Amino acid sequence: MKKILLITFLGLLTFTACKKENFETFTPKDTFETTLVKASFSGIIVDEHEKGLENVAVSNGLHKTTTDKNGVFFFTDIEVPSHKAYFTASKDGYFQGSRTIFAQAKKTHTVHMKMLSSTPIGSFSNATGGVISLPEGGQLIFEAGDVALPNGTAYSGTVHVAAKRIDPTQTNGRFEMPGDLRGINANEENVILQSYGMMAVELTDQSGNLLQVAPNQSVDISFEVPSSLVSSAPTSIPLWYFDEINGDWKEEGSATLSGNTYLGAVSHFSFWNCDAQFPTVFFEANFVDATGSPLVNQTITITIDGWTTYGITNDDGWVGGLVLANSTMQLGLINICGQSNYIQDFTTSSSDLNLGSLTVIIEGMNSYTITGTVLNCDELPITNGYLSIVGINWYSNFVMQISEANNFSTPYSTCNGLETAVIGYDYDSFLQSEEQHFNLTTNSNIGEIHACNTVIDEYFTLFYPSATTGNDTTTTMIPPNLWIGGNFENYIQFGGDNLQFDAVTFIAKILDANEIGLQTYFIDSLSIQQSNSLVDTIHYAPCNIEITSFPASIGDYLEGNITQAGTPVISGSFRIKRSQ
Repeated sequence: MKKILLITFLGLLTFTACKKENFETFTPKDTFETTLVKASFSGIIVDEHEKGLENVAVSNGLHKTTTDKNGVFFFTDIEVPSHKAYFTASKDGYFQGSRTIFAQAKKTHTVHMKMLSSTPIGSFSNATGGVISLPEGGQLIFEAGDVALPNGTAYSGTVHVAAKRIDPTQTNGRFEMPGDLRGINANEENVILQSYGMMAVELTDQSGNLLQVAPNQSVDISFEVPSSLVSSAPTSIPLWYFDEINGDWKEEGSATLSGNTYLGAVSHFSFWNCDAQFPTVFFEANFVDATGSPLVNQTITITIDGWTTYGITNDDGWVGGLVLANSTMQLGLINICGQSNYIQDFTTSSSDLNLGSLTVIIEGMNSYTITGTVLNCDELPITNGYLSIVGINWYSNFVMQISEANNFSTPYSTCNGLETAVIGYDYDSFLQSEEQHFNLTTNSNIGEIHACNTVIDEYFTLFYPSATTGNDTTTTMIPPNLWIGGNFENYIQFGGDNLQFDAVTFIAKILDANEIGLQTYFIDSLSIQQSNSLVDTIHYAPCNIEITSFPASIGDYLEGNITQAGTPVISGSFRIKRSQ
């Protein structure tokens, strides 16, 4: 096992350009074999102001959940491809977010996303066309008739354009960009990408319905190259769009450099990217402290010629991902205090690389094992909630799910002299603890955290007989552990049978109905999917949904109850903050 002494220095490493001589022909890595593993995931999603984004629908295709008021979500023991655990995040008013990571069996991994507002920045008449300039740099040029309905039918109204530039040289870029910069080129080869500029674009009509580029038309698009990348930017570069279904960047077209701007044309909109492509190998390593304890939730950096990629260690201190083949790179770590640390150089060949276990000693930083218990108001250990350890910024926050009545224990690393703040959340009682502060020691038992102080102000809970087990079941949503679907009739028609909506969308539909006061709505079926893939489908008719308090303004709460008088009985209650 290697032992490395790190000299700490301040500042964040950034994405910058590879040297021009690295643009070369190559034979890319073959497609990964599909190996399914069961793993767990804890995640935090924030908005552009780095505030936890609540009520985000998070999915990996088979499993769905929603974020709580802190932007936190969990998936426990779900089956994912080890080389491609792909998660999407959706919320009205935002571009779709996503993240792709490599996963280890029976381990817990961290997922971070920052979602970008999709508020339009400009509009034009499709009859005349128009020019949309992005405040952060970049431009879209539309000719008359360039835009159509999604089915290709001609559109004659006003086009509203939402667009965001993503700067790959900024810290935020790694949280804003979708996927993980793996791509499939025009020859269907797997490559790793280096971005010289990225943009998200969405077109809508006056009612907010999506539009697209008309068949056989294209829109001129320009990407401003960050100043630190201009000197190494190639004169011509492939264009790539993000496939939001499969989680891959796909090559389509090219762009030409003019000054500090890449100019190209695109025939549809999603996330678009100007990228150089390189051959890849799979890299992995485990990072531990001097006692052999894993360094958990630490940001690992891999840098070549100033270009840096990032990964977050899982609960075993492991990181895995794609890196450049046949190259020498620098391995580093950004600790929880934001300090960047050099570890060592390493060299890849054309084969995958496992560096094994690396003992990392960071001056000014210590590792601890934190133990304790989160109790409810009855002084009993909670069985449905989580512990949050508050970092210096949102992406250094650490959340640990608690699903059994046991003491918690977790490795944790922090800087000398820095107090550690923790909060416990109990989803069953909708209560949380006050923020409590501790000065950690080597083995820190922080004792009892009482989640019995502050109301968790949003919830959606159901009591129902399980179609799978036959047992009575109580499940709480929002916090993130359930998906609820249904077919609503009578007062609200959602436009078809067997449509599924998350609980938040259901609330939004009621708000959209503008039914002020106490109302009763009917649902003829509920589909319950838990994050561990156990699915219950209930067909009871009718279930009454009674609105007992209607939010007159944004920030007020919608409250109500769900009842079903027949046999078997279903009941529930909800309290949801109005956000639109």
